[in-house]
Amino acid sequence: MFFIYLIFCVLFLFTLNAFGELYYYHNFKIDILKLEELTYFLVSERVFTFMQQVILVFLVPFFLCLIFILCSWMKDKFSKQLFLWLFLLIGFTPYLLFYPYIVEYRFAGLILALVCLILAVVFWLVVFHIRSFELHYIGIHLLLIIFALTAFFDITKIDRQVNMRYYSELGETLPSGGIENVRYNKFIYVGSTDFFNLYYNLSENRGEVVRK
Repeated sequence: MFFIYLIFCVLFLFTLNAFGELYYYHNFKIDILKLEELTYFLVSERVFTFMQQVILVFLVPFFLCLIFILCSWMKDKFSKQLFLWLFLLIGFTPYLLFYPYIVEYRFAGLILALVCLILAVVFWLVVFHIRSFELHYIGIHLLLIIFALTAFFDITKIDRQVNMRYYSELGETLPSGGIENVRYNKFIYVGSTDFFNLYYNLSENRGEVVRK
């Protein structure tokens, strides 16, 4: 069970890292895939450091296995009806984490709320209305909730990075990289690859790629 969750976490982080990089540069009108292979972005540190990603990959499966052990103990110690309600409480507890963000992030928060609502309804149906209820479903449910919350915080943090990059560097002098000095005030430095510096052209609303 631990290794199955571990594999899912690794695949999820790879997908999230790649999507995060593509999403970041897309905001600045840069097609990053033309400059780098997709594999270049599988381990990104734009939101999580490499060590944080390693900790997340191992901590989540460990946490889910502990929850499974706890639920197995509860099933033996309590009556079936009480166990199902306690089980439901454990499954619904993570939803408390996203409520403060619905108003703050508006559209993104509503999308997260909708996803969690769908998962909650499915969880309720599985626990109380499906006869072939399996204890393993608690791990699947919590794993999906963790993925949803992680993706939400990842994307919203990238949005903040985009806004900060745009407003904090607007009008600042940029480092030399092949763009003429008289044009510096029209560009925002947004990142770099092994061979290119990447800028956003404010006046023309497009990305600029300059070889190092």
